[in-house]
Amino acid sequence: MKPHETGTDNPIDFPKPVNKKELADNLDIGDALNIADHLSQGYLEWCPEAEWVLRAQHARIEELRATVRSFFEDFIDIREESDSGRVFAPITISSCRCMMLEPLYEVLAKMRTLSGANKRSEE
Repeated sequence: MKPHETGTDNPIDFPKPVNKKELADNLDIGDALNIADHLSQGYLEWCPEAEWVLRAQHARIEELRATVRSFFEDFIDIREESDSGRVFAPITISSCRCMMLEPLYEVLAKMRTLSGANKRSEE
């Protein structure tokens, strides 16, 4: 028997904040995943608080995705041309530890893919 069928309290105790923005700023992805998991297993009945938390977390994920996309498209992928005609990247990411370069490239590639950032073609 599931907790809400027995009359026991929901396993997630929703705060009743005065300021919803403050609550949204303090949510992490684990909160939303925990709520989604409890909903899917029937341990938590659908309620306005659960919907609000999931919507707030979705909005934060979309904001993070847009920020990472901007990181690549508006900064890392920018190319400029010098007075002599040489094309260069004015913003670079580097490491003085050669053993960290490959993991760094992998993380950046995954960030680019997950954010949906498109790599600019070399002109």
